[in-house]
Parts: sequence; structure tokens; C-alpha cells
Amino acid sequence: HYSEELLKKSYLRDAEYVVIPPGIDCSIFRPLTKVKSNAPVLGVMAAKPGDELKGFDVILNFIEFLAQNKNMKYCIHIVGSLDAKMQRFLSKYSFVKHSPFVAEEEDLSTLYNSFDLFLNFSRQETFGKTVIEAQSCGVPVLARRIPAFEENVLFGELIADVHPASVIHIVKQLLERSWNKTEMHACMQRYSVQNMAERYIKLYNSFF
Repeated sequence: HYSEELLKKSYLRDAEYVVIPPGIDCSIFRPLTKVKSNAPVLGVMAAKPGDELKGFDVILNFIEFLAQNKNMKYCIHIVGSLDAKMQRFLSKYSFVKHSPFVAEEEDLSTLYNSFDLFLNFSRQETFGKTVIEAQSCGVPVLARRIPAFEENVLFGELIADVHPASVIHIVKQLLERSWNKTEMHACMQRYSVQNMAERYIKLYNSFF
């Protein structure tokens, strides 16, 4: 696991440790009936998506690419806290929607379920919880190829080339595929809070 590799490089490298990732509530993050939209919805979600490490520059380049290629009909829905200047900038694009970040998991699940594809081009993540939540909701993921996502993106695609022309090529491929949302949700149960709790209990019992 990527987290274990980070620990091996830290001052804890000689200590004994067990890595248990954060879990998600799969009873909340589950497939829901999707409201039909006029164009495929590509979702972006983070508490602060504008942070440099979140790869927001890739999203901005992709938005500009779509603006120049008006025959490509997509909706980009960005969820998260953006400053006023960025909000004004994005408002000039009719196909871009911005929503403030929400903390309630039920609301997050509803947002994930409104997406046809989830995008995450972070440069660095220790776990990448949003891609787990999206897949648990039955939404495939297109993400940058980084170690954390190599472990967690099971339904979708990882790419190293994040140039807009490369991104749109994979976007089209993923949207053309048929995804079994029930199967996706079942597979993500490995990251459920119940599963993680059992691992904590097992670890605790191993001390005695």
C-alpha cells in the first residue's frame, strides 16, 4: 500500500505499524436513481479543488478546450470552496456549474449520483477518499496515475497524460461503456466503515 511505502521512508521506518485506511459509509454512498441531463455530467469534488496539489489547472485547461470545441457537449460540475475571483472566471462558461462544498454525506452522495463520470487529477493523495465514494455510488472515475489511485480506482481509467486532447479521448471511451452500478457498489464494500472497524478490533485483540 502507498501509505505503507510512505511510512517506510519516514522516521517510523523501524517501528511496527499497521495501516488501516479511512472507511466510507456504503449505506449512504450507494447508487441512486439519476436525473437525466441534457449532456453528460463530469464531476469534480474536493473541499478546496483550487489547491495546486488537486490539479485544478488540468480542469481549467480542459474547460478551455471544451469552450473552443463547441461541438463537444458536456457539463462540468465543480463542487468545493472556490474564491470569488475563480467563481467569476468560471461563470463565463455556460457549461460549467459550481456548487459549494457540503459536509453532509447524504448530500455528497446525491451529488456523486448526479455525475456520469468523476474526474480527479490530484498530483498527490495519501488515500483519495473521493474516488472511493464516487465508485461506491456507481460512478466511474478518470484520474491521474498516482500511487494512491493505482490502489483505489477499480472502475475507470488512470492516465499520465493529462493534456485536454488525451483527457477527452478517455472521457468518451468511459462514457460509452456500460457500468454495473450494483457490482461497483458491492466491490467498494471493502472500504466500508464496518470493514475498517473489524480490522481495528482484530488489531486491538492481537495485543492480548
